[in-house]
Amino acid sequence: MAAALHVGAPGEGGKSLADRRRHVRVEVRLEVGFSIAGEEPGTLTGAVTHDISHGGACLAVADCPEQLAERLARRPLLNILIDIPRTAADSQGRTVLSSIQGRVEWLRCPVKPDAPVQIGIEFCGLDAAAETAVIDLIAHLLLGSAMPFAPDAADAVRVQSLMRGAGDL
Repeated sequence: MAAALHVGAPGEGGKSLADRRRHVRVEVRLEVGFSIAGEEPGTLTGAVTHDISHGGACLAVADCPEQLAERLARRPLLNILIDIPRTAADSQGRTVLSSIQGRVEWLRCPVKPDAPVQIGIEFCGLDAAAETAVIDLIAHLLLGSAMPFAPDAADAVRVQSLMRGAGDL
C-alpha cells in the first residue's frame, strides 16, 4: 500500500487511549482466524493477537491484500476463531473458541510493505465459554501464573481489581 491508512484510529475524539478503554489489555500472541460476517464462506484470514482484553483485541495480519484492507476499513462485523490456552482445556491443552464475533473499530495499514496491518476489534456478545476463557487468560497473564491456572478467591479479587485498573500486582 502506498500510504498509511487510519480508520477510527486510537487517540481520536480528544480522549487519550487509556481514558477511552473500559478493559485492561494484556500483550499476548495467539493464533487467530477471521472472516467478514455476511460474505461468502471461504478460507479464514490468518492473524495473531497483539493484545487482548475482556472487550476486544488488536489483531496483526502479516499478509493483508489491499482488497481485504478496503473491506475492513468499512468496519464490518467479523467471525473470529481464537486459539486460547485454557485450564479446562481439551486433551491437547488448548481450546478453540468459535462463534466469537467482533466489530472492526479501527484499522492501521502501514506504509512499509513488510509491516503487518493492525485491526482493533471490539468483541460483540461473548458467550459464557468464550468469556470465561478470555478472563482466565487475562488473569493468568496479569498474575504471572504458570498454566494450568486455577485461581483461588484471593486471586479472583486481585484480577477484578487489576481489570478495573485499580490495583497493583
